[in-house]
Amino acid sequence: MRVSAPSARPLKAARPSGKALPPGCGQAPNRPLVCSPPGPPFRWDEERRFLLRCELDAAFFHLYLGPETEWRQQPAALTDAFPTPRHAVSYIMDTFPIVRRKDIAKHGHYRTQQTILEIYDGLAESMRTGVPYQTRLDPPPADPACCHPPRESTAILGVAKPTKPS
Repeated sequence: MRVSAPSARPLKAARPSGKALPPGCGQAPNRPLVCSPPGPPFRWDEERRFLLRCELDAAFFHLYLGPETEWRQQPAALTDAFPTPRHAVSYIMDTFPIVRRKDIAKHGHYRTQQTILEIYDGLAESMRTGVPYQTRLDPPPADPACCHPPRESTAILGVAKPTKPS
């Protein structure tokens, strides 16, 4: 039996009734109407985004490279070049010359590599000891303190819904 992937269809610009959709809304065929929030969901913070990316990178390095016990079972050609997965992470980070150059120009050292390796080490220690990893993010990820304050009115499907007066 041959199964084909569903074809990508563009979002419709109007409902079957012919009425235009509210701004920020879209609807795929046979799918519910989806509207984006009326404003940005979080405050833009470059340092916070940097730490989020570094934590994700370090976590993915652990997922892809595995623990050191598994690393030792890899072919000798790999383990001779990279005695530990941490050596492989360091090497991989060295393959981003533009990031390195910009970091050195702005911070005086390759900050991205250093931060990812520090977080990588923290995650490794957490896995070794069983003590949960403590994020560097303050407040932690998904904390409501990172969001924009609520707006005076909430738009749902283009209809303003007044909030209670304070």
